[in-house]
Amino acid sequence: MRVGARLRREDPSLLDRWYLTAATALPVHGRKPHHPDVARELLAEMGLDPGLVAQAIDDPTTHDEVHADHERARSLGGFGVPILVFEDDAAFFGPVLLDPPTGEAAVRLWNLVLAWREFPHVYEIQRPKTAADLRLVAETFRPYLEARDWTTIQNKAP
Repeated sequence: MRVGARLRREDPSLLDRWYLTAATALPVHGRKPHHPDVARELLAEMGLDPGLVAQAIDDPTTHDEVHADHERARSLGGFGVPILVFEDDAAFFGPVLLDPPTGEAAVRLWNLVLAWREFPHVYEIQRPKTAADLRLVAETFRPYLEARDWTTIQNKAP
């Protein structure tokens, strides 16, 4: 997160690239972007200076930025990730996608998310999961669950 804060100062598009890279590294490839060595590797793969990791860690204001972002999400009732925050501070948590769409399908999904904003008192909708669905979720998120270095409260998955 501190690397992201550092990159955002330089160019917000670098933050977007970092999030895509880090968000693919952990859950898809089981790499740990929160470890400095891995973060340096990822920056190098992006064609950026791996020294940005040390710059981000050595600068206490990057911690302050990350903490402020976290507190803002909490103040909006936020928990978990992803958190989508709109201009008016409306916030959505999710969606959880196993096979994110691309192209026109991604635009349709985004438009559906935006449509939810028309109904401020609709809070939650869920699709029941079959045993096969739970196995798919467990297998899809296995790299993430095995690579993370923190413990969360979770339901046992097959």
